[in-house]
Amino acid sequence: MMAHDRDGPSKHIAWLIEEAKLLKGYQWDGRRISLALLGNPTALMAAHKLRRNRDPALRAAFEAFGLDPKKPDNWRLLLALFAEAHFPARGIGRPKEWNEDRLCQLLVDFRAAKKATEEKPKEEIYKFLAHRKNFNGRYAGMDQSTIRKNLRAAGNPDKNGLLRSLLEASLADPRHSPREYLIKSIVEIIAERWHPPLG
Repeated sequence: MMAHDRDGPSKHIAWLIEEAKLLKGYQWDGRRISLALLGNPTALMAAHKLRRNRDPALRAAFEAFGLDPKKPDNWRLLLALFAEAHFPARGIGRPKEWNEDRLCQLLVDFRAAKKATEEKPKEEIYKFLAHRKNFNGRYAGMDQSTIRKNLRAAGNPDKNGLLRSLLEASLADPRHSPREYLIKSIVEIIAERWHPPLG
């Protein structure tokens, strides 16, 4: 399998993973290629790329991060930075808080997902939302119960401050509709017109 830049980063990463599998059983000192690799052209090319003095991409990475390849701890740091960039840890640390902006964004995205899935059952819409390629990965890996719970919170004035403010303004009008109808109407308006605040 050959890697080409035009294949995109994910295919290139997959190819590099395959190269690593070929190489991990061999001793490598950075100066010579093991004789065992000579029979495998892909492994030979991969080993060639690992030579510190011949790898412009590796040299450029050290320069970009201001690191020194002569220091072992700088290698570890560079590896950690690249691992974080290409394989971000999931579920580590405190989850993002579901504030009113995030709840309103969920209403907007749920409406868009509903249209994109042609109003399929909610389970299908939740799956569409949770797909890592959709909505800039905002809900990537999230289970359906989390999405469902936060969707309910987005439509609850006690949990969504923007919805509460709009509801209170509407209830101040003596001609107001019943509360439940107003909530549904305002949720629809948010889903249709809300934009994240700038900055």
